[in-house]
Amino acid sequence: MATVTVAAEFDPLSEPEALAGLSTSLQAAAAERKMKVRCEIFTRDLQTVWSDEVKGTPGMMKKIVVSKARSFFDGKELQDPGGCKTMCCFLCPWCWGCTKQMAVLGTVGIEVPGTAAACIVVSGAPAGSDDLAICKEALAAAGFAQNDAGVYTLTLSTATT
Repeated sequence: MATVTVAAEFDPLSEPEALAGLSTSLQAAAAERKMKVRCEIFTRDLQTVWSDEVKGTPGMMKKIVVSKARSFFDGKELQDPGGCKTMCCFLCPWCWGCTKQMAVLGTVGIEVPGTAAACIVVSGAPAGSDDLAICKEALAAAGFAQNDAGVYTLTLSTATT
């Protein structure tokens, strides 16, 4: 069973279907790839608006998603390193406290009506490109589309139904 957290700033009357749909679509996208991932929506000041995870996702993903969001907001180039580079150049320095950054793919900009949401992060797959694919697939299935600025927003048909 997924864990869902909704921050105090979220107005559950504004778009509950959007986030409920996102949870369902995240679970489906991760299950299709047999991945245990965590997903969080953050504000620009790294406050959680919403979160969900697949049962059995390692607990350290709660901290990694924050670091991935920080890298996104800091304008770091998000990479898709292989397993060795992920471990040696990203994960180990992060675990040792040498950095608070995790500039790996899996984060995109998002807007959710009634919130200060600014990005959504998926983490837990072996490759950043898998995190990003799960993220984009879940957003599309939940009725979000990428606008001209590259930010995911609810499509008009989803937002008005």
